[in-house]
Amino acid sequence: MITDAYNANIVHPARKHRDAALFDSIMDTLQRNCSVLLPTDSAARVLELAYLLDQHWSFHHLSSYPLILLSHTSYHTTHFAKIMLEWMGDAVTKQFSQARENPYDFKYLRLCHRREDLDRYPGPKVVVASNLSLETGYARQLFLEWMGEPAVEKLGDSKFEGDEMSDVREKEKESAKNNALILTDRGPPGTLARELYEKWEKQTTVKTEADDAAQQQQQQPVKPSVELAANLKLTVRRKIPLEGAELLEHQSAQRAKIEREAAQAAMIARSKTIMEEDDLMSEGSESDEALEDANADVEDLLIGKDQFDLYVRDAAKSGGFFKQTQSYRMFPFSEKRKRFDDYGEVIAPEHYVRSAAEAADIAGLPAPNGGTGANFGGRDEDADVRMDEPILPPRDEVPTKYVAYDEEIHVRCVLRYIDLEGLSDGRSIKTILPQVAPRKLILVHGSEEATRDLEQACLSMDQMTREVFAPDVGEVLNVSAATNIYQVKLTDALVSSLKFSKLDDYELARISGRIHFPADSTTPTLDIAPADEIVVPSPESSLGAAISANANSSGWHAPVFVGDIRLTDFKRVLQAAGITAEFRGEGVLVCNEQVAVRKTATGQLLLEGLLSEDYFKIRTLLYAQHAIL
Repeated sequence: MITDAYNANIVHPARKHRDAALFDSIMDTLQRNCSVLLPTDSAARVLELAYLLDQHWSFHHLSSYPLILLSHTSYHTTHFAKIMLEWMGDAVTKQFSQARENPYDFKYLRLCHRREDLDRYPGPKVVVASNLSLETGYARQLFLEWMGEPAVEKLGDSKFEGDEMSDVREKEKESAKNNALILTDRGPPGTLARELYEKWEKQTTVKTEADDAAQQQQQQPVKPSVELAANLKLTVRRKIPLEGAELLEHQSAQRAKIEREAAQAAMIARSKTIMEEDDLMSEGSESDEALEDANADVEDLLIGKDQFDLYVRDAAKSGGFFKQTQSYRMFPFSEKRKRFDDYGEVIAPEHYVRSAAEAADIAGLPAPNGGTGANFGGRDEDADVRMDEPILPPRDEVPTKYVAYDEEIHVRCVLRYIDLEGLSDGRSIKTILPQVAPRKLILVHGSEEATRDLEQACLSMDQMTREVFAPDVGEVLNVSAATNIYQVKLTDALVSSLKFSKLDDYELARISGRIHFPADSTTPTLDIAPADEIVVPSPESSLGAAISANANSSGWHAPVFVGDIRLTDFKRVLQAAGITAEFRGEGVLVCNEQVAVRKTATGQLLLEGLLSEDYFKIRTLLYAQHAIL
């Protein structure tokens, strides 16, 4: 078993205490007319967090405070969550089965996938944004806007904001010192989220030591929030629209790209047309030539002079050396051949288009305002809308670029960490591992202190295995369950001398030989051993030690019975052979009132009874259930 020691030395408060602390922190911040930022991932833990918050909003009817999920994949994440309820927990599936309501049809949670969408929700709000590390994504952007400001004002800062910074953002920036940042994950080491967590942990530890007397009287299950004021040197990345020469260069590159795509599409269409014409020509025959002649005659009839649609006596056409064919002029008609592809006859969509007015007229209904009926060729906007697919808002097509620069940011906010990672703590791990009882245990992904703590805890348990490994980073560990298996090559003479015994789907044989190490191969060879070198095992030898002599040797060896049979199965075999068998006493199978078969605690079968015809018959049936080597 491979498990991690990430939380081996951490004990989480109860889940209800953590949920209560989360809601209390959010409501305290909202009541101060400030906003809350919860960094999280984009497609995993965000589902549980969004469901938890939406349920709280529904229970308390908090419609005055917007609850927003801001992520590039917010629409797709919730869409796929709605159709995968069978993978959810019992609470979600129970709600769906009882109330017949999809729990991810959020009533209060609003989905946004652009930063500009937040401007539609002014005032205090709760934003669940990605990414949990605060290194990238909307979470970092909102962190810099809501909770940070440059430590040294620069004249060039306004160029990154431009005229798009609204009054709403200015007010949010003024109240940045009161906005709350709630970390639901410690974040990977070396990230901004981990750095903020360590600052929060340090301040809460100092506060706990200072208020030791108060903590003894009233123990708080979750550590409180702190007011963070610190200067951090961060890399600021902003997206700005292209201007001047960069915009002209981008537009020229786009035009060149469109021209290349158009040329490539034209080339593909031309190649397809040539291939279709070749197919038509390859399928042609004499009837094609006659059809071409008829088409030529029709053209002459349409545009030529002195052409008639009746028989003309003098209009003759030479059809060969011996006869003259008469030509009858008919009304103009051109027969078009049907085209076929790999799937049959080619269908022209325009032949099946019927306007909505015609369809309504046929059905006796009033004609709608525009639109088409059975629209196989055109695009009907109403018909294209699928209710089972998420509808994404249009994206901004303005060409932009990212600029990055290092800047010292003065961070002021209310900071709190509430564990919602969904991982087991040290107490749970130390309770679960003895119940699993693995044969070998490997501890990875944890600090050195946490790994050693869990390793010592496992070794101190009597019911745990002694094979507990805690490899270092880069260390190679062989944990194969069959470490005593070696590969050898059998000679043809040895293979031909073996006598196999069949057991279920396997064939077993007993061998005894000598191992050679050829100079031209790295695989050792097993060959027939001379008769005077054959090792004769004792009858008390175990199955693993009794590696026998082959059939051509003169040495004696004790037979080995391979296989395991239950007495209940053997009872059915005896009854099928016409022998009366029944259990008596403690697991003793009595056969024909003369022979007894029983199994000892070590798994050894004992056959007891008078030497009679039934005895030898039962012994033969018992031997047949094993492979004798």
